Amino acid sequence: SAARTALVLSLLGTGQAALAQDPSAGENDMGLAEIIVTARKFEERLQDAPVAVTLLTGDTLEQRGIRDLKETTKLAASVKFDSDADVRAGIAIRGVGQSSDVNAAPGVGMFIDGVYQPSSAYYTVPFFDVERIEILKGPQGTLYGKNTLGGAISIISREPGDRLAMNF
Repeated sequence: SAARTALVLSLLGTGQAALAQDPSAGENDMGLAEIIVTARKFEERLQDAPVAVTLLTGDTLEQRGIRDLKETTKLAASVKFDSDADVRAGIAIRGVGQSSDVNAAPGVGMFIDGVYQPSSAYYTVPFFDVERIEILKGPQGTLYGKNTLGGAISIISREPGDRLAMNF
């Protein structure tokens, strides 16, 4: 019993010293990249945002071959997409949204670069050159206005670069 205790104490005392690393730009002290969102209309770290946000980066969309909003629901929890034609579509977040009636105001607001898209017909438009998609679970009426009882979907386009590229 005394020998076991001595062995355990000696093993605990011989641990390796931890070496500190200088964090790279855009990384935190654990070497993980910081995730920046604009869910509250200004840039902040995702972990600091007091909003339920699902973030899909443009790289993730490109790697998975996702080209429209219907396919993003495979990666976003509690988001459901219904469509019975190319024009009529409905989306619900946490069960709150709209049916596929084109004339009804949507219950989930869709914003492309901050501009509200008033019709559910925009749900079926293919993406082009997307930096990220932020899916905010609702209600989001305080920041995004009416028709966001179920939540809001914010699509942010990539900024133009110095090199010519074809990103579809």
